[in-house]
Amino acid sequence: MRRAPVLAAALVAWACDREPNRPLPAESTRASAPSAALSEPVPPAPAPVVLQRDVACRALRVRGEARTEDGAALVERAVLDGGTWLTLSNEARVVVVHARSGREVTLVGPGRFLPCRGGTEQFLVAEGTLEGAAGTGVRPGAEVWIATPFGTLRYGDAALTAEVQEKDLRVTIERGALAAELAPGVQGFPAKGLTGPNGRAVLTSAPDAAGLVAACETAAREAHESAARVLAARSGPPRGSEAGKHLVLRRRARSLCASAAASVARVADPAARSRLGDQLDRADGLWQTIARAPVPDPSGSAR
Repeated sequence: MRRAPVLAAALVAWACDREPNRPLPAESTRASAPSAALSEPVPPAPAPVVLQRDVACRALRVRGEARTEDGAALVERAVLDGGTWLTLSNEARVVVVHARSGREVTLVGPGRFLPCRGGTEQFLVAEGTLEGAAGTGVRPGAEVWIATPFGTLRYGDAALTAEVQEKDLRVTIERGALAAELAPGVQGFPAKGLTGPNGRAVLTSAPDAAGLVAACETAAREAHESAARVLAARSGPPRGSEAGKHLVLRRRARSLCASAAASVARVADPAARSRLGDQLDRADGLWQTIARAPVPDPSGSAR
């Protein structure tokens, strides 16, 4: 199999990354000593920010009061696991960097945020302001998702501000392009997307957490069933057509479920929030799985 050489190379690279620094041989040390003595002293460089592979993201800079769900104060370089909500006080600012991509966003209080949800470049904003920086973490095909109770914003490389308030979402983009998947009943975003400079939109509605969770469940079920149809379709154009439909349904389910999660975080009653959260978890897992279905073989008979 071809996987063995690739796996072996990956293991070697992994081991090299973790090999401790070894001292230079004595001959090398003696040879370099005279030139070192004659050179001017060089001030040490600032320590780089080291991002571990198993970390979702880090709080690169923290200004003002920011706390995690358990009430602990957020400090600079703190690890963010992709599952912990942050609460920022008025005028607090937290610069978050994604561990794998180096993507940076700034969270501005007052507000509640879930950065790097599930380890991805997805940021949930129940309320508050998110500022996206252009030129960081940009890769072909990679997108940042900003999920709010009003819908999900997506961009590959953009400088933007998204301000989530009680009854509206205000978006400004100075550079790049922005797409959106709106929650049911939300209006105000251009059908062709938003581009800079000076692109502006105001999305309005009365967010309903229970309604969004129900929409998430419906979309998740449709995406789940669509995956089965892809497997059951004949190879060639029929399967390609079903696969295209599945991608659209899957993106819609991902968007609605992320928006629902941002909306559920607003629910004040703990019992209602817990119940809706359980429904959401089940639906969020559904669209990411594939239903069992017979897969036809080239002769046309199912196997």
